[in-house]
Amino acid sequence: MSEIFYLYKISNSKNHKLYIGQTNDHYRRWSEHKSSARSIGPDITIDWAIKKHGIELFRFELIASCYSQHDANHLERLFILQYDSHVSDGNGYNVDWGGKENKMLSHETVEKMVEGIKKAYYAKSIEDRLAIVAKIRKTKSEWTEEYKNDVNQRTAATLTGVKHTAERRKNISISLYGKIPWNKGIKTNVIPWNKGLIFSPRYPASPKKPNSGRFTSKIDWTKINWPEDQELLSMINTYGLTATSDKLQIGIKAISKRLKEKGLKHNRKPGSPETTFQSGSKHKMAKLNEKQVLEIVKLSKTGLLQREIAVFFGVTRVAVNKILIGKNWSHITGIKPQHTEPKLNKKQLLEIIRLSKTNLTQKEIAAIYNISGPTISSILSGRTRSDITGIQFKSKPKKK
Repeated sequence: MSEIFYLYKISNSKNHKLYIGQTNDHYRRWSEHKSSARSIGPDITIDWAIKKHGIELFRFELIASCYSQHDANHLERLFILQYDSHVSDGNGYNVDWGGKENKMLSHETVEKMVEGIKKAYYAKSIEDRLAIVAKIRKTKSEWTEEYKNDVNQRTAATLTGVKHTAERRKNISISLYGKIPWNKGIKTNVIPWNKGLIFSPRYPASPKKPNSGRFTSKIDWTKINWPEDQELLSMINTYGLTATSDKLQIGIKAISKRLKEKGLKHNRKPGSPETTFQSGSKHKMAKLNEKQVLEIVKLSKTGLLQREIAVFFGVTRVAVNKILIGKNWSHITGIKPQHTEPKLNKKQLLEIIRLSKTNLTQKEIAAIYNISGPTISSILSGRTRSDITGIQFKSKPKKK
């Protein structure tokens, strides 16, 4: 997915001044504004205003979004003009006219900056001015490449892995004891996502129903009240297997096993149309018909991507993929699913078992056969390919 750029507006409820900005992460950008306002010297005018008036008077809101930096720059300029948020108009905090490329300060802003620097300089005495000039000249002469590299190395050393002694950590803890955190009691205007939502209470779980064999793999045949064989067969032929399962409150798996053991065969075409399985476009969950499926196969041969075909027909890419590999709608397309051969044959499996009894680790055996370590683990534990290896899988007993 392409990057999204957001245009945002910060408004001061006290003097109604505005600031227009752009970002690709509005949560991070709003946090940066608040963090800068808490610092000793904020970076930009809006941060100075937040520091002066307080964060509770400012509101952050999104006003537009786009998919390119060029469009974001263009919209930022338009919104600054539309909302009159430039400092020259007296209604806002924007120092420039927006846009990240060729960003230049306005003529009025440059003049104000130059005038402020001149006033601060000429307000000093002659001795102080000469000292400033001498300091600048000395700094320029000392700022060689060797000195810069030395400064960078010393700065990097202070930022990486400072380990305090136990005594130093204790002194830091004592110095911070009793101090109130800077953010204690500060209320922001960020509304929690779940404010006002009503959640339903959790009721106690209902008692378990007696085992009828409906949803269990281990069926206790003695506890099931079976009807007569011919009566059971008649019910299935009349109502269908699903409806019969609901009537008798017996699982479909249990009924199918009963029919198989007794050697009974039903007609598989129940009289009730609701219980008849419908295939293709007649299925109640089908989103495509036979004509559309054939069109998908035809379009796939033209070089179109699966996701493009999926968007055209209003389905997922996975649905299109299953049609093209023959997993779905194969009775219409005639595509037979291709069954891939396993990576390891019988000889290789037996060789893996032999190697496991040597000093080789599972990781080393996996590297020999170019497979993953968990695959080797599954083979040796009997989870997979036990029909060839003869290893029986032993599940761990559940902890009580």
